[in-house]
Amino acid sequence: MIKVVPIYVIKNTTFYMYRHTLSYFKDIHQCLARTELLLLGNSLCMQIDDKEKQTAAYMHLIRNVTQLTVLISENEHKRISENEIGDKLEN
Repeated sequence: MIKVVPIYVIKNTTFYMYRHTLSYFKDIHQCLARTELLLLGNSLCMQIDDKEKQTAAYMHLIRNVTQLTVLISENEHKRISENEIGDKLEN
């Protein structure tokens, strides 16, 4: 019985770390995808010659950034809630 306990602890610790690592990789991937879209939008705005249209395009891009921030915070809140529920179910 005593020989099994360290194996059980190591297994559960590894699984716990693996689960959280995947969650962080998912978040990093989403941030990189958003950054890529914002950089693409910025590049497109820079190519507009008309200053008024360029300003309007930048304003639209900024409006989308604020919406992305709301989506990020909503998804983060949902993920945290799901993790708390999952942790409570495991115990």
